[in-house]
Amino acid sequence: MTDYQSGRSSATGRAFKAFERLVEADTECTVAGLEMSERVNLNTANKYMNYNDAATGLDIDAEYLKKTHNSIRRYCKQVDDIVLHIDQLEKITQQVDEWSKELDVKSRRIK
Repeated sequence: MTDYQSGRSSATGRAFKAFERLVEADTECTVAGLEMSERVNLNTANKYMNYNDAATGLDIDAEYLKKTHNSIRRYCKQVDDIVLHIDQLEKITQQVDEWSKELDVKSRRIK
């Protein structure tokens, strides 16, 4: 081999070696980017699974609260009825009180 061919072969070898290192570096960079994307995707998927679990829990809580509200509503109606009866009793009591005062005054006059 001549010096020219030897130099050319050596230059070609170095060029291929440099190209190989370039491809390896580019591949490593691409793999690192893909791994990072995978981690981000996994974290996002976990976050959405947690949101789903929380939403399911909220649905269960909402059902419980609706049932509780419906049972309390019955009692609220009963309380409203009791308040109405109490108002009526207060009016009757006031009227009886007025009558008793009138009777007291009349009984004093008679004595």
